[in-house]
Amino acid sequence: MSDWDVQLVFTEGSSNKFWRARTDGGRMFVNYGRIGTNGQTQVKDFPTPDKAKSEMEKVAGSKRRKGYVDEGGDPAAGEAAAPAPAAKKAEAKPAAKAPASVQLADLELSQGKRKIELRLVQDGSQLRTVVVEHYDSPTRAAEAFERIAQAMADEGYQRVPMRKDL
Repeated sequence: MSDWDVQLVFTEGSSNKFWRARTDGGRMFVNYGRIGTNGQTQVKDFPTPDKAKSEMEKVAGSKRRKGYVDEGGDPAAGEAAAPAPAAKKAEAKPAAKAPASVQLADLELSQGKRKIELRLVQDGSQLRTVVVEHYDSPTRAAEAFERIAQAMADEGYQRVPMRKDL
């Protein structure tokens, strides 16, 4: 069991970061940074335990709206952790209030020189599928990008400018 009340991760493009928080009385502890590091820790004092918890929930909600998703593991462990099994499924955690987003599935596959992470997230009326493929070099990633883009074009998909809200 974790000491953190909230643990969130954001993985998109070159971003691979975590944000986690907990309260202790009227104090809120926040730890954030790049996955694979210990990150930075901030401590904020509030007049009451309820105000500290309310602020933690408010900031966590803001992070979720920006695309962070709930993570049950230790984000500082990052890729230094032992290799994951071929596929794993995370269980959804019950919450007192309905969160802004709910992580329904978290799969990880390792195949040769690439690792694939898949997250399926429901955020209100939106369903997001986030797939991140890690390659052993930027060259291999660029080759995979072109191969996948060509396969999608062959299926009738058209290239469009990237939307910033995805």
